[in-house]
Amino acid sequence: MNLGELGGALGDTLGKGAEGLGAMFGGKEPDESAHERTSEQHAEQGAKFCSQCGAKLTTTAKFCPECGRPTSSQQTPVPQATRQTVFDGSVHKCPHCGDAINPTDAVCPTCGRHIADRATSNSILLFSQQMMDIEKSRRNDGLLGAIIGGLGGGQADNIDKQKIILINTFPVPNTVEELSEFMYLAASSIDVKLSKKGLFRGTPSVEKDLSDAWVAKMQQIYQKAAMSFPNDSAFGQIKKLYVEKMTELKMKVD
Repeated sequence: MNLGELGGALGDTLGKGAEGLGAMFGGKEPDESAHERTSEQHAEQGAKFCSQCGAKLTTTAKFCPECGRPTSSQQTPVPQATRQTVFDGSVHKCPHCGDAINPTDAVCPTCGRHIADRATSNSILLFSQQMMDIEKSRRNDGLLGAIIGGLGGGQADNIDKQKIILINTFPVPNTVEELSEFMYLAASSIDVKLSKKGLFRGTPSVEKDLSDAWVAKMQQIYQKAAMSFPNDSAFGQIKKLYVEKMTELKMKVD
């Protein structure tokens, strides 16, 4: 290209600006060159790299070409640990003073208010129902059953023996509330005169066997409570009642 031709070319491209000059000397169309540079810049800014080996990833890659790590796992955000507070169980309060009480308390230890409408545990209800069913068979026998029982035992003794079997075999409850209620029932059902420890324990009878069955059940209840709920406040009431009754019976406290 001579000087004349160069001057003419410059004159034709004066209105095209700097991009026109670059296109003339570089051999590329101005719009195409600018578009490619912009695309490369955008691609570089949006490029992704493997978090394990650092290799550059394409936008369509599902696995890193260098180490094989899945790209989906690299884009999954790591969940942050959260702390939760969970409250479990029920808090029983005195309706008069508002202080906390045990579910088995009949009297508030703070203000002395009597707690009415205490619900009976399922175990006590079930046991009482079974005892009532046994007793119904005694009443249904009528006068004949009473005569037979008075003459030599017979049906009356069999009914009492059924009660003894029920007392001995009825499962000990698993909650401290039910254990406490069962302890009160057992202690109040013991005939101290019949079951009292001594050199002369009296004549064997069904009544004595029935009272002794309650003593054995009371011991089972105490052992279960001592093993399962030694630090529960309700256990203190169970232990107190147990020690008092065992002292009356002149029996050794375990």
